[in-house]
Parts: sequence; structure tokens; C-alpha cells
Amino acid sequence: MRKLMRLCLSVGGPLGGRSPFQLKRVKHRTNPSMHFKEDYAKGITTLFPNLADPRSKFGYDHYYNAEDGSGYLAC
Repeated sequence: MRKLMRLCLSVGGPLGGRSPFQLKRVKHRTNPSMHFKEDYAKGITTLFPNLADPRSKFGYDHYYNAEDGSGYLAC
């Protein structure tokens, strides 16, 4: 995950070249927001197109699905 974060920050990725902590700094928040997880899921499939699921609605639903809060990044 650390390598993916560095890659996203270096190429501009879904975070636009900013640290995730610069986007939304909320006091005492322990879990990233729904939008943050969705942006990372989009970033994964943008940087690595072969990891996208062609049968899903957006292609990144198995990483994070905002409709029901499921996926690998849902924790």
C-alpha cells in the first residue's frame, strides 16, 4: 500500500499530487472517508488497468463499492 501511495502522489493520481492528509484533515478521525476510499479504488484501476473488473458497474467495485460500503478498502 505504501508503494501505491507513493506512486499516486508522484504521478498526480486520484489525489492530485497531494498527501491524503492534506485533502481532509478531520480531528480524531480514524477511518478514511467514503470519497477517499473511492478515489483510491479509482486510482488503482487507473494506474493498473488490468486490475479492473470488466463485469462490474465501474470497474473498481471489488476494491471499494460506495453504494454498500464493501470491498477490499472498506475496513
